[in-house]
Amino acid sequence: LNNPTATAANIQPGVTLLQWTISNGVCPSTQDTMTITSALGVTSANAGTDQTICVGSANLNANMANPGQGFWAVLNGTGIVTNTLSNSTQITGITVGTTDLVWTLTNAGCISSDTIRITRITAPVANFTYSQAGSQFSFTDLSQNPVSWFWTFGDGNNSNLQNPQHTYQQSGVYAVSLIVANGCGSDTFNLQVNNWGLSSGSSLDVSNSIEVYPNPAKDMVRVKVSGNNPEHFTLTVLDVLGHEVLVSGRSSLEGSVRTWDLNMAVLSAGIYLLKVKNAEGEGVKSLVLTR
Repeated sequence: LNNPTATAANIQPGVTLLQWTISNGVCPSTQDTMTITSALGVTSANAGTDQTICVGSANLNANMANPGQGFWAVLNGTGIVTNTLSNSTQITGITVGTTDLVWTLTNAGCISSDTIRITRITAPVANFTYSQAGSQFSFTDLSQNPVSWFWTFGDGNNSNLQNPQHTYQQSGVYAVSLIVANGCGSDTFNLQVNNWGLSSGSSLDVSNSIEVYPNPAKDMVRVKVSGNNPEHFTLTVLDVLGHEVLVSGRSSLEGSVRTWDLNMAVLSAGIYLLKVKNAEGEGVKSLVLTR
């Protein structure tokens, strides 16, 4: 090429020598050489696929540097990489949550990086509570770390919703079971519920006539019921098995309203049923006690 500012293209990896010659056709020509050293660049980094784990360690499998070298670094979270210079190594000390790592490849000043996220989860713990309006039950999931739910209501019906509602067609005691699961396992929580419902022709409406507060409660609870002949109302406290439990308290009348102030401090935490009854029918409301 006769252009003193020409561009050299398609230079192959390795050492390339270029010679520039000047000649006027009369005097001896002069030359000078230029050495160009071209590296191979750098391989595109691949840290591997994201992982979800149940224990505190994981295996790392990134691609190799060819040529050059690679190294691991923890961006955030916890963990100790056994060999930070090895593409295939182990990380330990991972706590629950997310840990992000970066795999970086370098060669002759060229850099390529890729990240990977490791998420540690724990096995689920099943738990639930419920509220009742007549024969309709509303179940509330209280489980830890679930990703799926399977309910059986004890009457042949089931659901995979997180917070289902279910209406029983007959009165009785039913064994409700919740199975929760995630990638680390499953757990089951069982609870018996009493479907007292309402007697035919009842004058008590559990959603309107009976008030329970506070709910959930720790010790003192007030129950108010309104209706005809309030002096005939009776109140019974039941556990989830339908057994009567005794608590202290006092009752008062004011117009068409009867009120009970109950001291529930002697009872263990859990779900209890407050059954109000008179000659015309009965109604039930659930109460959650916490400690």
